[in-house]
Amino acid sequence: MLKTLRLAFIAIIMIVAAACTNSSPESVASAFMEDVKVGNFDNIETLLDMEDEFAASKVDALKTKLSQASRFRKIQSYKVASVDMNSDGTAATVKFTVKELSLTGVEKETTETVKTKYKKGKWYVRM
Repeated sequence: MLKTLRLAFIAIIMIVAAACTNSSPESVASAFMEDVKVGNFDNIETLLDMEDEFAASKVDALKTKLSQASRFRKIQSYKVASVDMNSDGTAATVKFTVKELSLTGVEKETTETVKTKYKKGKWYVRM
């Protein structure tokens, strides 16, 4: 009984976390950055706006590009620097301050930009 309750609790937390991921430009962009940081490239697809007829090929290209880039630099940490919303609230640009480590061990701080789009009540990363 206790095991069943634990599993139900974990399932509820996962559902709530998934629902919150697309609730704001900052949350979807942060989820995208986290997936890039940990190398979870398969999950990135769930965060992308997939209505473009070329979306599948773009996703494959993006996964390949991110995978290759992760060999040369490792994201240590990131934080939201700014969120710039367009005038009608349907798109936003989220800028991150990123601390990364190169293969040679050099740590540097960069700025990364993630563009987002609001559609059908949720936020998505634009490709």
